Amino acid sequence: MSKKKTLTITLIIFSFFNCGTTKQNPKNETMFIGQINLLDLKDEKHTEWFNKNYNTYRLKHNYLEELKKIPKDYTVSIYLGSWCNDSQRQVPRFLKILDSINYNINNLKLFGLDKKKTSPNKVELGKIINYVPTIIIYKKGKEINRIVETPIESLEQDLLKILKNNTYKHTYLD
Repeated sequence: MSKKKTLTITLIIFSFFNCGTTKQNPKNETMFIGQINLLDLKDEKHTEWFNKNYNTYRLKHNYLEELKKIPKDYTVSIYLGSWCNDSQRQVPRFLKILDSINYNINNLKLFGLDKKKTSPNKVELGKIINYVPTIIIYKKGKEINRIVETPIESLEQDLLKILKNNTYKHTYLD
């Protein structure tokens, strides 16, 4: 087998097994692309913005008490752009909320997208991700609602409305 064929086959196989990658953007900041884990975001050598926004966010405690009472039988997928100011601001805040209500982090999936809102493994296909961050809440595997780019009232209030099945329309829903 020629070296060219071997290299091509190796690249094809690698692309199937690649979960998440990082890229450097022109400002020499790390861009997370594909499925990522929470430790990637908390690593200050890649994302000084994460800890800054996580630590400075002031939780809305009155809503947290209500959120704590709701069964945690839902899953969350967050599609973010580590290059995006809205993602840098909202994702750490949302994760701080989940931490404060003792949400099972095993029920959380994080996906980094590039500036075209795509990833090498196409994790975003069928999800209609036009803006980041997009936080999708699922119950029994079915999407019940989403928070898109920025909350309507606050992350706590919006999440509470979604989980209580109250009427909630995200920023871009008419």
